[in-house]
Amino acid sequence: MHKEIIFKNVDYYYQHDTPYEYKALENVNLNIPIGSFTSIIGKTGSGKSTLVQMLNALIKPTNGSIEIDDFKINSKTTNKNLKPLRKKVGLIFQFPEKQLFADSVREDIAFGPLNFGMDESKIDSVVEESLKLVQLPLSIMNKSPFEISGGQMRRVAIAGVLAMKPEILVLDEPTVGLDPKGQKFIMNLIHKLHVEQNMTIILISHQMDIVASYSENVVIMHNGKVVAFDTAQNIFSNESLLNKYDLTLPSSIKFYNQLIANQLPLNESVPMHVNQLGDQIIKMFSRGRN
Repeated sequence: MHKEIIFKNVDYYYQHDTPYEYKALENVNLNIPIGSFTSIIGKTGSGKSTLVQMLNALIKPTNGSIEIDDFKINSKTTNKNLKPLRKKVGLIFQFPEKQLFADSVREDIAFGPLNFGMDESKIDSVVEESLKLVQLPLSIMNKSPFEISGGQMRRVAIAGVLAMKPEILVLDEPTVGLDPKGQKFIMNLIHKLHVEQNMTIILISHQMDIVASYSENVVIMHNGKVVAFDTAQNIFSNESLLNKYDLTLPSSIKFYNQLIANQLPLNESVPMHVNQLGDQIIKMFSRGRN
């Protein structure tokens, strides 16, 4: 069993061999550790969403291959026998609530597990477990998903993916359109799944504060290429790298840099989260009083 998700020399063309051909990915080589929390960042159009759709063979490489455990996805891969891979890799796209379709919350959450062959007798317990994970009351189970709030709809959509018990969870801008409280809930849920279930998380986000706060590793994409892959600490400590690809610093690091520029004695590592920066400032003032 591979301990990494391996992209080997991956190219992808939209509308290949037509006058409208467009190269979305070029010679991508990338190893994402199983069990890690890895974020993918880059400007719109850099290839991020195209890359992650290959992880459960929604689209297949034009050239090259992706390896996940015993699965190898390439241009010759057919949809036959892909169910185990698609159970293993759960995808949550932007505005996942737009994918809701059933008459009840229960039916929507149950659709994936039933499609993958789960026994009907186990469905209610799986639906209940998934609702509890996303902190929704069981009382909404028989309601239409279109009668609940927008924030609840998103949680139901996420619960439907979690009901399939994926080992790898891929999220494409899961917090877009949510207020700060909703964003924090979703990200804390994802972090909890990563820590408690050792779930591999692959996150696409334009929000650098979120990426810095939760990620272990960061991939930078630009014009369909992987241009950097390192720890979050190293990526966000390299302001010139971020500037080169027109990416912003997280707010904690912006403030940290301002304090350093004003010669305040913050002698610790660059803070990935505002709470870490707050701890450093408290320590600095505590030293000053001693």
